[in-house]
Amino acid sequence: MAEALIKFYDKMQLSYENLLLKKKLWAWTAALLIFQAFLLGVLKPELALLVVMGLLGAALGVVYPDHALLLYVLSSCFPFIQFGEVEGRYGMSEGLYPTEIMLGFLVFVWVFRMMTDREIRFQVDRTDFALMALCGIYVMAVLVSYISWPLKIMRSHVYMITQIAQVGMLFMCASAYWLVANGPSSRRWLHRMIYAFVGLTVFLALTKLPLLRELWLSVGEIIPRQDLLMVQGSMLAFSLGIYSSGKKRIRWFLVGLLPFGVVSVNLTWVSGWIATMVGLSTVAILSSRRYFFFFALFALAMVALNWEYFDERLIQHSRLTGDFHRFFLMEDSVRIWKEHPWFGVGPGNYYQVYTNYYAPLWNRPIYYTTAHTNYGEVLAETGVFGFVAFWIFFLFVGWDLFNGWRKEKDPVQKGMLLGIMGSSAGLMVASMAGDYLIPDRANQGLKTFSAAVYFWMMLGAAKAISRGWPAEDERMKEE
Repeated sequence: MAEALIKFYDKMQLSYENLLLKKKLWAWTAALLIFQAFLLGVLKPELALLVVMGLLGAALGVVYPDHALLLYVLSSCFPFIQFGEVEGRYGMSEGLYPTEIMLGFLVFVWVFRMMTDREIRFQVDRTDFALMALCGIYVMAVLVSYISWPLKIMRSHVYMITQIAQVGMLFMCASAYWLVANGPSSRRWLHRMIYAFVGLTVFLALTKLPLLRELWLSVGEIIPRQDLLMVQGSMLAFSLGIYSSGKKRIRWFLVGLLPFGVVSVNLTWVSGWIATMVGLSTVAILSSRRYFFFFALFALAMVALNWEYFDERLIQHSRLTGDFHRFFLMEDSVRIWKEHPWFGVGPGNYYQVYTNYYAPLWNRPIYYTTAHTNYGEVLAETGVFGFVAFWIFFLFVGWDLFNGWRKEKDPVQKGMLLGIMGSSAGLMVASMAGDYLIPDRANQGLKTFSAAVYFWMMLGAAKAISRGWPAEDERMKEE
């Protein structure tokens, strides 16, 4: 009887503390919304809808943070609306999409939960320090670019807004990573988030089927890089199937086969194929050498028997659409870096520098707005400091992910880690020919962030799985 009364008292005390916490959060949320309403009223009254969206997102984040994160996973890849387009002398710039707005409010709520609740802490390790260093170098590279801007390039081509936008891209990616790595309250909610992502990719695959395609396109908006999202979902489903047994294994393989098959049939761009094949190869070789052997034989046989198909859809299509220009773009990124070795030309300045000076100087056949390679762009825009920090972070992430997968005993979580590892490997190799990791603001970056954010969220999920949630899980078992 005494133990029951003690437990009841503890629960009541916890409920009272949660009530006080919510009161504090509501106060800060109300203050932020009032400030935002005032700012939007002064600048653009028609953007008052953002206040309503912010109120709903913040309310859900305050009362049900896990539900809010799950909703974010389900809704991020649908950039149907944008707010705050700016029209200037040289055209129209993008506005903010709900992806960025919702992420901002979720991070806001998460930060103030940490400040007011002692049980919520931002757990920092070497990987987090590496990412913080990369963010800091991005900011430093902007400042240095104003000091070291070459006199041979007109200073009128330096636009602060573009630099802030590119730095903001990295900060949003980092925020999504940290939010998932530290945000969910238990493994159960973390698993739900990953399952929701797999389900989302299955839905996207269904919209590619002939019977539904026309109906889906009638919405009038194309989801950016949905093929890469489907690749990630299929890798997760295949990996979960590998560590399942019986009917569950068959179900997971069937779930993964739909997005994988749709991607394989519809792909006509090289980097998409690279992401698919590298991802599947990684999953196969880590799970079983036998799986990898059979997969390699099957892939070689398919290419040999259908060479005309692959030649037409990959080589010829890439030649006609200019994909092979990415080779000289990689070379040009290195040449730009050699002239600005330490901090590069500054984030967001690649377009201005390359289009207005280097491309005409080197007699390039076409001027590009981006380097079309994450690695070349990071090197050219942030120099050796940013490039080294970039790779230190991803090497730490890869090492932690591999060790977490190798030591994990739970088959579900082991499958999740393997799937995240496979899909991440595919995207990182494909990023030699695209800005799939850190979107470029000049390549519809704010819109494509709606797809890239899942890469960072899955890395955060892997971090959370490797760290574990022992206190919450033990409490669940006791109850």
